[in-house]
Amino acid sequence: DHHQPLVNGYSGYFPQHVAPTGEVIPTYTQFQMAMAQAFPSYPLMCVLSQGLGVTTLVVERAWLRDHQAQMDEQAAFLEAVYRDDQVQIYRLAAPDGRCQTS
Repeated sequence: DHHQPLVNGYSGYFPQHVAPTGEVIPTYTQFQMAMAQAFPSYPLMCVLSQGLGVTTLVVERAWLRDHQAQMDEQAAFLEAVYRDDQVQIYRLAAPDGRCQTS
């Protein structure tokens, strides 16, 4: 409906990495496992915002109740833009000078 790609959940997003040899290596298993085990870690926030161009996070409130402290640690990346009894929606952007790739 919104004509934007989805990254996680039931998105059908399957990231791949191209090795220096040109070989395409599927990385979706590692990505999905990292998201399940480590989100919202600093490295994943960088990957989402800088590497994948994610601008919006939709978080279930039930999940958020158990992970609010971790989300608060990443507050520099997040701007709350909507909230109801089921979801919290954030705008995601890496702070200036963070997530440098070089």
